[in-house]
Amino acid sequence: MRIRSLTILWALAIQCPIFAYAGGESIVSRDSVACSIEEMWQRTLRHHLLLNAKQKEVEVAKASLAQEKLWENPQISLSHNINNPVTHRYFEFNKEGQTDIQISQRIYIAGQRGERIRMASEEMSKAQYGQLDAERLMRKELSGQMVQLFTLQQKVDVVQKEVLSMDTILQAYEEQKAKGNVSSIEIMRISGLRLQLLQEKAELMADITRLQQSIRLMGGLDAQTVIVPKIDYAANAAMLEKIQLSTMKRELIDRSDIRADEHEVKSAEHHVKLQKANALPEINLTGEWDKNGSIGRNFFAFGVTFSLPVLNRNQGNIRAARASLNSKRLLQDWNLRQAHSEMETAWEKLQMDLAIVKEAEKHQGMEIDRMLEEVQAQYMKRNISLLELADYYQTYKNTHFLMMDSQKEVLIGMAEMGINIQ
Repeated sequence: MRIRSLTILWALAIQCPIFAYAGGESIVSRDSVACSIEEMWQRTLRHHLLLNAKQKEVEVAKASLAQEKLWENPQISLSHNINNPVTHRYFEFNKEGQTDIQISQRIYIAGQRGERIRMASEEMSKAQYGQLDAERLMRKELSGQMVQLFTLQQKVDVVQKEVLSMDTILQAYEEQKAKGNVSSIEIMRISGLRLQLLQEKAELMADITRLQQSIRLMGGLDAQTVIVPKIDYAANAAMLEKIQLSTMKRELIDRSDIRADEHEVKSAEHHVKLQKANALPEINLTGEWDKNGSIGRNFFAFGVTFSLPVLNRNQGNIRAARASLNSKRLLQDWNLRQAHSEMETAWEKLQMDLAIVKEAEKHQGMEIDRMLEEVQAQYMKRNISLLELADYYQTYKNTHFLMMDSQKEVLIGMAEMGINIQ
């Protein structure tokens, strides 16, 4: 039964495109875009809808600031007598009619207007830094996905080399089988090993497809485009050697989310001042013209209307504003401490991953690829067993995967710390 199952799987491997998918052909079989992370990021800035939505939030904040700078419109009150008690006429519009016109304009004092403007200005700055922070997080996500895609494509190439090596062995053994030198059972065992490699390759291709779809969505690319990341690990490692943790911690204060917190605190400070100013009287300048007033014809008057802050001195709003300010200050301090802690943790992990890569580089070179050809030749000469062949294939793959995963962790660690990957 096992031999029959392997026979069926072997037939599927020949007919099914996903198993017959060659690593070298995957990049050129459809429209492909070979690009660096920076190039893909520029596309993302232009096409990503969430980043465009953040830009609209900035426009809203700018419009709110412009609105706060405007004065309130004056209020005009018109009144005319319905019935003249002297002439007993209705709605007289002649010189005997009574008309009264009043105009009123609100005048702000002690920051009642200025603090609103300053608060709106801080909200606009917070929105701008919020947009920059959204871009920072989006770039970190894009960088991580591009690095993962780059690593998976490298792994597919490694597995494909093993598949091609196995194909060479199978072709030679099929010829020997026709001559009666090799049994069908041995060929089926080799085919089973090859199918395991194809299955692993299919799993890698599924992960690649998922990442391709996500990156295409960020960059606004069509569904048929294949993305081929261009990443130079050596250049990034060299750049990393020049970076100091102390320098990055000093620059942390200028990170977009930290600056956004600063402006949020400043906005809360202006909000407290505004609530204190609102506890002062509301003042309105008024002017009046009375056509036929009790004093005489064409009476003109100027006055001031103001509230008396006796029953309501805005105490509740002031306390609420102060509590909100204290909360935002605590949150600002927490976010800054957390950012420092996360950077130190990420730096330590980055240095450990970098050490692993350096150690792996000492034991990996071109010899391992030449050994794959040598092992293939030795097996075809029957100098080693199938078990030894499978063991070397596993060692070959694990060695390459270890190096690739270690390099991936270094690059992702750089992205986590906000270092732009080349």
